[in-house]
Amino acid sequence: MNHNINIVNPSLSLPTNEDISMYLYNIIPKYQKDLAFSGDASSEISPSFMGFVDIYFYLSKTIPKDWTIIDIGCGYNAQSFLFKEHKKVISIDPYNSIAMFMSPNCELFMVSGRQFIENELPKLNLNLDKTFAILNYVPEWYGGVNDIVRNTFKNLYVFYP
Repeated sequence: MNHNINIVNPSLSLPTNEDISMYLYNIIPKYQKDLAFSGDASSEISPSFMGFVDIYFYLSKTIPKDWTIIDIGCGYNAQSFLFKEHKKVISIDPYNSIAMFMSPNCELFMVSGRQFIENELPKLNLNLDKTFAILNYVPEWYGGVNDIVRNTFKNLYVFYP
């Protein structure tokens, strides 16, 4: 396994989710890893599985760096580090724990996606033309957020298997 991903020019063989997880693990500050892996998160994530981060890796290469990323249902939020060179990352999850990862450009909202869109988004004065929303692995029954995300953001990625 190649855990030293060349993120500028990946090799012909695409990195696996484990490769991307190890890359993330290596770029997250030690104090954040120590906190995450000393609590409940240690049973759900590991250096070789930082969450379903492969999609985020490819999105981080596609979305322009001067854009704001809104990650609805961010989980442990390790993926925020994949967007550390972007303008801003807004991470949203009502079920946060003390073990959340946060890149330096990340702002966390501990509300549901619907609550964020209805109550917080209007206060932020974001340029929605340069905002990209991600709704990854968030089931539709999770507050019915799918429709409101689709109706709010023109730049978005929605996936639930």
